[in-house]
Amino acid sequence: MTLKRWLLSWVMILSLGGCIYVSPSEVEQYMINATKYMAEERYDEAIELYQKAAASGKAEAKSSLAWLHEQGKGVDQDFYKAFSLYKDSAEEGYPKSQYELAKKYEDGIGTDKDPAKALEWYSKSAELGYSQAQYKLGSIYEHGELGAEPNLDAAEEWYKRASKQGNLEADYRLGIIRIRKKK
Repeated sequence: MTLKRWLLSWVMILSLGGCIYVSPSEVEQYMINATKYMAEERYDEAIELYQKAAASGKAEAKSSLAWLHEQGKGVDQDFYKAFSLYKDSAEEGYPKSQYELAKKYEDGIGTDKDPAKALEWYSKSAELGYSQAQYKLGSIYEHGELGAEPNLDAAEEWYKRASKQGNLEADYRLGIIRIRKKK
């Protein structure tokens, strides 16, 4: 390779944000191996692979890295870094990260408390079918939390959605709401 071609290839890589193309099958292999390393508590190796997958645009990898920073596994515990990674992943449409981001806004972990943003992100996650977010929205509407008005019909709808996915707590809450509505 000539120097001119080599320089041109690096200019192209840098113009693309420094990203080097990795095939989808390679990214999936990173994820599979990283998950295996997590199960074996080989966090340093998992982090390396999650970072490669995240650099290739894998939102799930960013979510896993966020969890590692939140828990302090293989890295120093850093709630702000975890929040940032969850936010990036959530904005890319990963429902689990949307749910985790909502929890951080609700509890003020890694960011300031913001009930309106918490409700917004719980809603986004629930709309994408994430069962825990659907259950949480049911609870929010049942009890009138995070600035939402109590609404048993909305609570019942979200609990039903979570229940359809096997959420037993949602089944229980549905029973309670039905009893409350009969009174």
